[in-house]
Amino acid sequence: QGSTGQAYSSAIGHYVKVGRLVNVTFHVQLTNEGTHTGSNLLLAGLPYASTSGIGSMGGSINFAGNLAANVFGSLVLNAFGGTTTMYINHGESDSTNPISNSINILSNTSRFDGFASYITA
Repeated sequence: QGSTGQAYSSAIGHYVKVGRLVNVTFHVQLTNEGTHTGSNLLLAGLPYASTSGIGSMGGSINFAGNLAANVFGSLVLNAFGGTTTMYINHGESDSTNPISNSINILSNTSRFDGFASYITA
């Protein structure tokens, strides 16, 4: 789950916080994916830690480009509870377990635009 050496041509994010509810939007364009010590694809750097409760956060990738592998369906976000991180999950197959998470879909020039809402800790 750790990564080093990433480089970006742009990494932009905005948020609005009302009470404990945080809404975020973001755009990330890589120029180098770096190296990874884990197998999960994550979006890090949220402005506040999420609560660790089930269903406390979710979102969607509006646009994804330059991926290293085909994905089935859309990319969705869910909480890595109690942190400032979200999992970037993708559809893998038309099966009983259709959602997966893998760093293997990332390339040096991948792009992700999206939004999420979550409850702070």
